[in-house]
Amino acid sequence: MACTEMLGEKEERLEELRADLQDVKQLYKDQIEFMVEQLAHLTQQQKEKQQEVQENGLGHETSQ
Repeated sequence: MACTEMLGEKEERLEELRADLQDVKQLYKDQIEFMVEQLAHLTQQQKEKQQEVQENGLGHETSQ
């Protein structure tokens, strides 16, 4: 009986660890998605600032 009980406990622990692993995987995916969104946002901001600098720079060059 003790062996059966130990086996049941080990199986239960294995199920818990599998569930924990799934949670960690989801958190990792969520974090990657968030970082990709942040990178896209910052890249867009940088492009807009570069365009603004070019437009301002060209405006000053034509007036000189």
